[in-house]
Amino acid sequence: MSVPHFDTLLHPNMTIEAIERRGEHRVQLDIPAKIRWKDSLGGIIERDARLWNLSGGGAYVLTDDLLILDQNVELIVILESNDPYKGVATYFRGKVVRTETVHHAEGNTGAAIAFERKNAIPSLLGV
Repeated sequence: MSVPHFDTLLHPNMTIEAIERRGEHRVQLDIPAKIRWKDSLGGIIERDARLWNLSGGGAYVLTDDLLILDQNVELIVILESNDPYKGVATYFRGKVVRTETVHHAEGNTGAAIAFERKNAIPSLLGV
């Protein structure tokens, strides 16, 4: 499975669909990410995830970890570039608003994350 490069994400032909019930444009992706949260003792847990889709207000990720509703998380999106000196890691803070069991090679849990700051990425989505 190939990972899209940062240059590809900014290409005008990227897949964007409007999801009526959310009223936002959503970019369908499959790129590496990390998800980070605090455990009950205040320790930081960081796990691999796959960013499946992204909008100005939130994201959907796949992970092997069970996430809890209303859990505060930090999503770290790793955007690669054809130029090794231009790779970018972008951080979003949010809250888990939905989880579901999925059967996918990239993870067993699907989680919807609502970002703290709405329209966190309008330039990426072209909206």
